[in-house]
Amino acid sequence: NGATAVEAGTLKLGVDNALPSGATVVVKVGATFDLNGKTLALGGLGGAGAVANGAGLTITGAIAPGDSGGVGTLTLAVAPASLVGAQLAITVLTNGVSDRLHVDGDLDLDGMTLVLDDPVPGDQSQPYVVASCTGALLGEFESVVQQPSKWRIVYAPESKQVLVDYRRASMFIMR
Repeated sequence: NGATAVEAGTLKLGVDNALPSGATVVVKVGATFDLNGKTLALGGLGGAGAVANGAGLTITGAIAPGDSGGVGTLTLAVAPASLVGAQLAITVLTNGVSDRLHVDGDLDLDGMTLVLDDPVPGDQSQPYVVASCTGALLGEFESVVQQPSKWRIVYAPESKQVLVDYRRASMFIMR
């Protein structure tokens, strides 16, 4: 049961549940996966493209923004039906960029897990935006898995973003 890849152009669904329940879809940069207002339950969604007309979309597995070999932004052009149980997998790079999930509409984080992968320390002088939306930013991640665990999660509903920044250790010298 392999992933459905939208490499270029637009893949538009014609019926509800056109893919098997639990399927994974990867939308490459510049490509669009158009749900056409249909209902679909995915086990995973990834890539750096766009998902359109997805109000009936439910994702219960990994959400992995970015194309293979690099980071990127995965855009949901409408708030999905549910992301409860989904794991947002974010990679942070040393050059100051990271993956990002962007939702045109409300983004409800309740019931989601953030999986932060930082194989080498990123730029510790700046925060990284890992999720953003144009509507309301609701809730907080149910859990956070960090590797390493030196990142702090910042929920910024006023700017409609979730950021991570590096926790710097403080050193005190006592005499």
